[in-house]
Amino acid sequence: MELELTFDKEVRYAKSMQFWQFAILVLLAIACSISEILIAVCWSFIFITTIVAFAKNDTSNVWYCIAASPAMEVWARMSRAPMVPDEIGKYYLVLATTVLLLHNLRNKVHFPAHRAGKILLLVLLPSVVVHLATFNYDRWVFNGLGMIELVLLLSLTAIERWDVEKFCKALQYAFYPIIGMLVFTTMKTPTYDNIDFRLNANNTGGFGSNQVATLLGVGILLLTILMVLKRPFVSFKPLNYLLIAYLLFKGMLTFSRGGMFVPAVAVIVMFLPGMMTNARSFLRYTLLLVALFVTGFLVFQKVNSMTGNNLLYRYRGETRGTLDRTKEKSWNSVTSGRVDIVASDWMIFKDNPIFGVGIGNSGPERYKYGVEPIVAHTEFSRMLSEQGIWGAGTAIGLLAFAFAWVLRQRLNTWRGVTGALFTLAILTTFHAAMRTNTASVFYALAAIPVYYRKQEQGDEEE
Repeated sequence: MELELTFDKEVRYAKSMQFWQFAILVLLAIACSISEILIAVCWSFIFITTIVAFAKNDTSNVWYCIAASPAMEVWARMSRAPMVPDEIGKYYLVLATTVLLLHNLRNKVHFPAHRAGKILLLVLLPSVVVHLATFNYDRWVFNGLGMIELVLLLSLTAIERWDVEKFCKALQYAFYPIIGMLVFTTMKTPTYDNIDFRLNANNTGGFGSNQVATLLGVGILLLTILMVLKRPFVSFKPLNYLLIAYLLFKGMLTFSRGGMFVPAVAVIVMFLPGMMTNARSFLRYTLLLVALFVTGFLVFQKVNSMTGNNLLYRYRGETRGTLDRTKEKSWNSVTSGRVDIVASDWMIFKDNPIFGVGIGNSGPERYKYGVEPIVAHTEFSRMLSEQGIWGAGTAIGLLAFAFAWVLRQRLNTWRGVTGALFTLAILTTFHAAMRTNTASVFYALAAIPVYYRKQEQGDEEE
């Protein structure tokens, strides 16, 4: 984007962590894994920080807390931290968006860089209002609140003006609790020799593998982006690569495919624009891409060997039934039943095209179409069945805005970064819906106007 001299007066440098600081972070994560009440304390700190930031009229820390909230949410769920509700991430975004809205009302703000959030909020609103008559608190929080928060955050990003340092600092905050997740899974997973590896997702310390793998995959992408932007998470660069390898190792052990496929696609999307810049950039990004995928291949081979080829069977979409030839392999079995769910969402939409069947009501409706009454696993198909043409319009608008915003960036590096974050957010909704606030937060971060200062532009690859 064009340079606009409207940054914060004080530059908040995104400094890489020193090794001793990283060691302290790991020790804190160990303490939280031993005493899960400390994770509740961390969440209390996030809420207090957000309120204090509003009182001080400085919302930078609010955005940093927003960035950290997806991994904090899953870390709390997998540890079953006391006094922390399962939907804490969505509850926190209610507070954060309220604080940002109030801040904008009492302060002079920048001219909106885009109006996509406001437009999509108006598109989504009719189906929300109509279905208030059948409001069910639990279903609405679980199914509908995430998308409402996404479009609200998108409208708030339009008046932000960040420099690269602030953006990278937000990504660093997003990665902090992922260290906690890594430590927790390491401490709570049994000795690998004692694990009975099967063809279902597992090995996450006793919690839902899809959500855990999703955030481990987010960690891989965050570390890669920070290295591409020359602001690595840890100043000792080899440690960043070791962290990526360990995230891959733990992510593959979950047997959850979506959490690993999505960051792989996002990394490719990030590197493509840079590879097209010039010969030097092509060589740099090609070497990085090759290094990452060689690492991924070696880790895959190791985990597959540990699991007696069960990892390979899992990624091929096999089940115990298909291997025993008691069940025919199909796209539905390969996608763990998601094909039937999406198909039933489409049939529900055709029968209820205007406003859908109501937020959270698609599950019970599936009985009529010969499908088990399971909740939606794909957000865009859920919006079709539960919110009709208004949900469809919102979904199309989110896809169109992401594409247009990437093209609007002038630096190839930044096209790659925004494209990668949009890819992460959108593809996550295709395998994990909006069980967490991951999609909302990283879609919003991708849409924030980030500017290079004049002295920095010359150092970046155009």
